[in-house]
Amino acid sequence: MKDVAKPVERRRREASDFLCNIDADGQVVDFHSLRHGFITHLVVANVPPKVAQALARHSTITLTMDRYTHLEISDLVEVVGRLAGTTGSDDRQAG
Repeated sequence: MKDVAKPVERRRREASDFLCNIDADGQVVDFHSLRHGFITHLVVANVPPKVAQALARHSTITLTMDRYTHLEISDLVEVVGRLAGTTGSDDRQAG
């Protein structure tokens, strides 16, 4: 902080939690979690798993899909909801 000329500004910056690991509310900044979010968003966007693996620069598809992909219940509900338009067993019996 040697570029700060005024002592008042220096004290303000030193007291700030800007760019700290933990802010005043106790929220933790984890830049590694961005990788998890990135891969999860790719998977939810129906990007082929092999493409997600390549973008993550992972050595195995297992690492990409099992460790870095996090699905929420809402993701599962949405996919199951899409099945409503498919032909069910009742339609097969009628035909």
